[in-house]
Amino acid sequence: MNIIIRISRTLDTEIRNNLIRPHPFAMERIGFVSGVHSNIEHNECLIVLKKYYPIEDSDYIEDSTVGARINGNAIRKAMQLIMDTHEGMFHVHIHPFNYFPSMSKTDKIGIPPVIKSLCNVDRSVLNGCIIMSNSHQCAYVYVPDVGLITTNKIRVIGFPFSLNI
Repeated sequence: MNIIIRISRTLDTEIRNNLIRPHPFAMERIGFVSGVHSNIEHNECLIVLKKYYPIEDSDYIEDSTVGARINGNAIRKAMQLIMDTHEGMFHVHIHPFNYFPSMSKTDKIGIPPVIKSLCNVDRSVLNGCIIMSNSHQCAYVYVPDVGLITTNKIRVIGFPFSLNI
């Protein structure tokens, strides 16, 4: 399956500005961004990201073994947003380098269970994870009956236009 993601420049900037803020004890920040999808052709899906939901400081767990760890309350809030909005949720964080990002070893262990929890809320929406770097983005989208699909076909719409290539 081919997944294409669109995000406005305004939303991209909002997410990045929030994620780079220092936290009292976590080394990085995490958020969720909502999105809606549409099948545009056979085996091709468009996801439009809509709104950013930062994780509250009180929903981080102090853990020096990872850059950031969130508690069940943060995940429950994302699950509630799915129920309220009927939109998918995407875990989002930054790897602050100039390259195409991918899941770290820690991400590969911790993020898929969060995505599966989100998927249990409403099977009609797509959920996943977006990892940003200073210059690019990568997404992991869980598609029912297919599994986790990776895509870097993410376009930032607005000035300046970004092709993520």
